Amino acid sequence: MSFKNKKYLIFLLSILAFYTSIFVNNNVVSIGCTLILIVISSIIYHKNIEEFTDLAEDNPKIHIIKRITILGILVLISGLLGAYLLDEKVICENSEKYIAAAIVFLVILIIGNIAPQIPFNRYTGLRLPWIVASETTWIFAHRVLGYISLPLAFIYISLVPVIENFEAITLLTIMLWIGIPGILSYNFYKNRKL
Repeated sequence: MSFKNKKYLIFLLSILAFYTSIFVNNNVVSIGCTLILIVISSIIYHKNIEEFTDLAEDNPKIHIIKRITILGILVLISGLLGAYLLDEKVICENSEKYIAAAIVFLVILIIGNIAPQIPFNRYTGLRLPWIVASETTWIFAHRVLGYISLPLAFIYISLVPVIENFEAITLLTIMLWIGIPGILSYNFYKNRKL
């Protein structure tokens, strides 16, 4: 299968997963189908990661991208499993809040730790237009992401039990986690272009 066809297949599977999650009324079927479609597309990406990133197979940085892909699959599985358990009333909403917070906390910590090591590519990492336009901006943005992740993760996890609106604090944390490197890297990119 050609590289272009692999990209289209991943796109098609992702669109199918999206529409399955929205339009299938049976939650078990919806969660199961969405999980299967996303895992298949992730496996296709994982197996062909060298083509997607233009890195040689023996490049040590390829393992970082593979780990991030596996982490993404695990987060997706845990999120869908949590949705299923919540739907089946196995866990209560308060437990869901703390499980979701733990997942967000771990993702921020793990990705933040790995981010400065992610090689310049167009598929994994921060992919804002100015970041993928320049390798130096890419490196800068991912270093900033790495620097802010640890304090941001601990501030987030300490606020979860204190602030009642869990969704708002999670949204704010994710926006800061992506927004701070995004804004700083934009300024960095513009200053380097001048």
